[in-house]
Amino acid sequence: MNETDEHPSRAESINLLPKVAILERKMRDAVIDCIEPRLPFTFIRAVEANENGDGILLLHTQPSRLGPHWVRTSRCPTIRREDRCDLLSMTEVHDMVLRNSRRFDVLQDHLTKKSREFQEFMVATIDAAIPNTIIGSSQELRRAAWSRTSGKVGYGLRVSLIPHMPLGIDRLQKVDDIFTSQSSFQRNDRTMRQQDFLWPTSGTGRRVLGGIQFDYVEQDLKWRFVADRDGMIEMVIVTIGNQGDLRVWGDWLLTACCQVMNVFDGLRRRGGSPTMPAEIEVEVRTCGPIHVEVTSGSGSGHPLDEVVKFPRYTIAEDDDVSQMANCLEADLANAGGKIVHNDPNLRWCPRPL
Repeated sequence: MNETDEHPSRAESINLLPKVAILERKMRDAVIDCIEPRLPFTFIRAVEANENGDGILLLHTQPSRLGPHWVRTSRCPTIRREDRCDLLSMTEVHDMVLRNSRRFDVLQDHLTKKSREFQEFMVATIDAAIPNTIIGSSQELRRAAWSRTSGKVGYGLRVSLIPHMPLGIDRLQKVDDIFTSQSSFQRNDRTMRQQDFLWPTSGTGRRVLGGIQFDYVEQDLKWRFVADRDGMIEMVIVTIGNQGDLRVWGDWLLTACCQVMNVFDGLRRRGGSPTMPAEIEVEVRTCGPIHVEVTSGSGSGHPLDEVVKFPRYTIAEDDDVSQMANCLEADLANAGGKIVHNDPNLRWCPRPL
């Protein structure tokens, strides 16, 4: 920026940088080669303003829980204070490390709580479907007797997303506040859109503290979707069916993640953080023997364990979500004793093509 001669000076006009396309490539290399620990997410783009290739360079990054960061050669962490670039004191470094550690502990505690609530939600849904004629000395024995005598089984699916930093949106009051785009997973054989799963309408949501909750109940299906202004999103579904017919479909699992990612992508853009990273945790619980069915899976397979908790995934850019989808489908197939290979054509499309 060109500055005025005033004290303190202020921005007067843009000073175009020469050959910004070349500068963009150099900046990408510098961010990777010069900063430790490596910044988890950066967005760099050159914007040319004339025919000579002069213009400006946009660099966008997010708050990092890996900090403090420093220049690799000097190993000196710095901080921006107004127009100064100051070295962090040792006290400030310690405080930053402890603050990031506490943030990770809070995230872990929150996901542990969500897993416990999911278990209670599924147990209550299954128990409500068991006739009073089924008896047993405990609820576990009643569920086993119900499955054995009626041929019924059930499973629950949970997808929980927590951003690394709260988005801090003012409020969420209506469906349009969160369902803003038509995202999908694209692959050769089909397109998995959120409408393939469950699509709440304007009359199904209700306000909760800091967000909106949607509930949908059928005879053999119970579904819940919650989103809050900090960007924490969760979808839970419990379904009951006949043994042998009811399966955990890979496309359903991916479409559930698609719906969660659609909401998060809209919220983080609305909050001014379009590349905000987040943690996604996926969990499947079963009641009775249930197999998996994936598009490209092979092998006879075996029933899923009673509790299947997938490895936690970190996402930010569109490519991260595509990689997560491939890992998720492969992990689901492996949990059911099947083999599946990564599909290079399976990719996340946050907005219509």
